[in-house]
Amino acid sequence: MRRQKRLFLALLILIALPGLFLLVRDLFRPDRDEVVARARTWHPIVARAAGRFDLDPALILAVIAVESKGDPDARGSAGERGLMQLMPATAIEEAGFLGFPEPAEVDLFDPETNITLGAAYLRKQLYRFTRPSLALAAYNAGPARLQGWLDGSPDLDPDEVIATKAFPGTRAYVANVLGYRDLIAARFERKKKE
Repeated sequence: MRRQKRLFLALLILIALPGLFLLVRDLFRPDRDEVVARARTWHPIVARAAGRFDLDPALILAVIAVESKGDPDARGSAGERGLMQLMPATAIEEAGFLGFPEPAEVDLFDPETNITLGAAYLRKQLYRFTRPSLALAAYNAGPARLQGWLDGSPDLDPDEVIATKAFPGTRAYVANVLGYRDLIAARFERKKKE
């Protein structure tokens, strides 16, 4: 009888653990409104970068929302830094193209520097791949990797390539950024009408 109680208790714990994990995870996950509000804090800098690089400010804000949740001190596990989660090498390359001095790693936590260099990099991807979904996939997974997926599937529509060949994380990233972009754009429209 005691063994049955232990087995029952163990089974109950196994059943309850995933639900408990999801509950705890959701308690600490910021909601979309909070993330959008934090990202919009940077709108004046974003507006300048959007004008300079002919980008949709809602797209830049959406990248910020997904990449760093609006935290200028964010650090990624692969070495990404700041609001738009730039890799130091990417930031140095973009600074060189723009004629800026080479940024030190600490400069990548400066919102103006990070957004300017991140927007320049995003513009480069949009120029190369033409579609926001593809530019975002390149921003996330790297342009060479995206080009390899495209070259390896010439018969597929480029968005189908993302849906079928891209990493699951890249697919989720593209969908999340585009979802935030639409949400932010709708809020901009609502504010214009008020």
